[in-house]
Amino acid sequence: MSLSRLSLSSFTQPDRTQQRCVFEVEHVSKRYGELQVLDDVSFWIPEGEFLCLCGPNGAGKSTLLKVILGLERPDAGEVRIGLPEHVTKRATSHDVGYVPQHKAFHRDFPARVEDLIVANYRGRWPYRIRENERAAADAALARVGGQHLWGKEISGLSGGQMQRVFLARALVTNPTLLILDEPTAGVDVRGREEFVEVLFEISKSETLAAILVTHHMSEIARTAERVLYLDHRVVAWGLPDELLGRTDLAAISDPGVRSTRWDPEPHDAGQGGRMNWLLEPLAQGFMQRAFIAGMLVGGLCACIGVFVVKRGLSFIGDGLAHATFGGIALGLWLELGVQEAVWVALPFTVLVSLGIAYVLRTGKLGGDVATGVFFAVSFALGVLFLGLRPVDAPMVNVESVLFGSILAIGHTDLYMVAGVAVVAGLLLAATWSRLAYATFDPALARLSGVPVAALDYMLLALTAVVIVVSVKTVGIVLVSSFIVIPAASAGLLARSIGRMTLLAVTLGVSAPGRASSPATT
Repeated sequence: MSLSRLSLSSFTQPDRTQQRCVFEVEHVSKRYGELQVLDDVSFWIPEGEFLCLCGPNGAGKSTLLKVILGLERPDAGEVRIGLPEHVTKRATSHDVGYVPQHKAFHRDFPARVEDLIVANYRGRWPYRIRENERAAADAALARVGGQHLWGKEISGLSGGQMQRVFLARALVTNPTLLILDEPTAGVDVRGREEFVEVLFEISKSETLAAILVTHHMSEIARTAERVLYLDHRVVAWGLPDELLGRTDLAAISDPGVRSTRWDPEPHDAGQGGRMNWLLEPLAQGFMQRAFIAGMLVGGLCACIGVFVVKRGLSFIGDGLAHATFGGIALGLWLELGVQEAVWVALPFTVLVSLGIAYVLRTGKLGGDVATGVFFAVSFALGVLFLGLRPVDAPMVNVESVLFGSILAIGHTDLYMVAGVAVVAGLLLAATWSRLAYATFDPALARLSGVPVAALDYMLLALTAVVIVVSVKTVGIVLVSSFIVIPAASAGLLARSIGRMTLLAVTLGVSAPGRASSPATT
């Protein structure tokens, strides 16, 4: 059965007439650009229930957690935490206990286990631990079977011990809701089994509600009282026996696993499972668009880079990239959004490239000097335009412009990149032999009837267009490396300009694919 045809009414959900709601997500939607991450997500958790949240990679689980924790604001809908008489829409450490998947602290930070736990209890790092704080921390450690960890340095803990400490930290405030984001990730098999047993004991609580995000079937089977399958929307929400083993729910489709909340069985995906885990993101639309856009940009930049590098204009990539920044800043000053500002940056950057070509044609300035002058002027104009924006102007995500956002490539962005790639590819193929000749020796090419001046203007204008459309994919800071590095590397290995072009394009196409593959992200 198709996921789109599944009906929530076919699953057993909590009964509001019999159970008290302590947490509710109501009609929450969240979009990043053209990517709809969460689509009208609604569910609720009764007091004392342990809910396992699962779904394929890229399904919106992490975004949903960020919305619940108040780290992201939903485009629509709301989140309510607490019993009806004490409901709140903003999560605090006393309402929600959170065990993150990735620990961002410095391992060499001088701290003991009890310092970390008391810091959450008090809301700031303790200089001296009071008696009531010591008792609360000791009780939290006892709850997770970690009394022996008292007094130990954080830097000396194993992965499983670290998870127990973070779980105790989350529980020390006696929260209404406990959130665990893949808590056994990176923990060895024995440590995972021990931690699951701790979660099982906690799941017996009659008052603590919890959300466990996991990909491990044994964790779902052992701890879950209900399972919610998310794939941008709520696809299924019911009892573990109703969801585990279904072949139409890919993330929990192991037919050998059923709800064994009282009799757990370890689960090992094996080599095939690991391969599926690596390849699973490739089924997602946003990942496919990222691969296609990355390969198109990489190949196109590398092809142009052959002629740019051999002409001694390696700095042109940086110069035109920063001219793009000036054009985008001009669009923002004109009160356009970042997407619309790209259309302002396009003619702006092309004009800068033609200006550089003109100066080079006059022979009064060298390539790097001419590029440096236009680089400085266009970047300064960009800073000026940003400074002229009104104080109350909307905030702009500058990082997406500087470093790109390849996973946020939408259909419109992909069509634009593909269109430019087709036109530029045909143009380069039609003029390749003449460009190669003009690159080898402009004077001899001109004597042979090659329109060197026109080719110079065309090459720099085409470089400008490619750089502008590549900004969303790889960013202003990195786009020049896509032009220079594949071509320079190919030049070291190839013995002819033809082979150099083919090798550069091959390197350019493969580099973005490796950068955005699931094994490296």
